[in-house]
Amino acid sequence: MFVCNNCDGMGSLYTTTCYTCQGSGSIMTNKKVTLKIPKGVTEGTVIRYPNIGDFSKGFYGDVYFYIEVKPHKTFTMDGLNLKRELEVPIIDILLGSEKEFETLSGLVKIKIPKLSDLDKTFRLKGKGFQDERTNIIGDMYVKLKPLVPKQLTPQEETKLKDLKSQPNFKV
Repeated sequence: MFVCNNCDGMGSLYTTTCYTCQGSGSIMTNKKVTLKIPKGVTEGTVIRYPNIGDFSKGFYGDVYFYIEVKPHKTFTMDGLNLKRELEVPIIDILLGSEKEFETLSGLVKIKIPKLSDLDKTFRLKGKGFQDERTNIIGDMYVKLKPLVPKQLTPQEETKLKDLKSQPNFKV
């Protein structure tokens, strides 16, 4: 048993050859496709769309889309967790403050305790990426990035020099 070379196993032959497809049975065209990318899809995920590919032997093939995630200007991904830096004036880190910023699910406010470590990282539970298939939601980790003034007025410099002589500011 073998597949016929003339009809490719289709069981029939055409009497005239199509000039558009040269008898191959299909032509190459571009087709616009709207894709629904599920929430929480990560780098390297493959999404299969059936029956929109090449037509061959009476059937349409499947098309596979390989997901490549572009870097975000604010967030970096670590699995389902998101990481970001939050610029905070050094005075707000020393005296404590509240800062509001954007997450994927909207605005949030964090309280920065007085005299926080400069390496302090805050964990915001459930503010990361969501995997729609498992409904697992990652966390967001916010690292403080202290902002130091570019210049000082003479009054500010005098006040800082006075502070430098205080016991808590001596190294």
